[in-house]
Amino acid sequence: FDAEGEVVSDFGKRTNIRETRFSASTQLILSRTGEGSVHLWDLDGTQLLELNNLGILQAELTPDEESLITLSNKGKTQRWDLDGKKLGAFNAQSAKSMQISPTGEHVLIASDDGFRVWDLQGQFVSYLKIANNRTTVFSPDGQKVLVRALRDSDRDSDSDFVALWDFRKNRVTRLESIPRYTRFSPDGQYILLGGRAEGDYVPESFRLWDLESEQTVADFDLNERVAGIEFSSKG
Repeated sequence: FDAEGEVVSDFGKRTNIRETRFSASTQLILSRTGEGSVHLWDLDGTQLLELNNLGILQAELTPDEESLITLSNKGKTQRWDLDGKKLGAFNAQSAKSMQISPTGEHVLIASDDGFRVWDLQGQFVSYLKIANNRTTVFSPDGQKVLVRALRDSDRDSDSDFVALWDFRKNRVTRLESIPRYTRFSPDGQYILLGGRAEGDYVPESFRLWDLESEQTVADFDLNERVAGIEFSSKG
């Protein structure tokens, strides 16, 4: 649809669509069905790629929009070109989720026993053994990963911690216990983290952490409940 609500392109009748989204350039549309099929379209409604009945749970276009990486319900992570030809696979057992770095150089795959990083050619780069992992995010330059996990099998939020993983050097820096929120600045120079767990009372404490010096450069308390944090677009 355009901004006035008029139909611009018609992709035909499709059933059980679970996910649709634009590519970074907004020139392509990726869709995934409940049966685990993936389709790629241009803005005129022409189908460019079809991967059927592969049990795909997650699909991501690389930033250059020249290939696609999929994660199946059998834990297989594979890379495809836009003609549907398989370019390779990432040998991760029981993969739960995957992310492509912002630069498109690496793929991060989460499994029950930790995180693994490959380059896009399928060469293994690094492994971080950490049980009960929860969420991760790449730094804007794609060189580090912010990891949130549980220290033990206790699922209470008091066991949460955040660490910065430099996967090229396989170096881990512990940042904070019990952070509710974490964000990279757009330039990748800082991490803002803090906030109380659900049910705790104000004040909420936050700190700004500098990646180069690995030091806290500012900290502050807010005497009100915080619902989320974001940097300005200029950082």
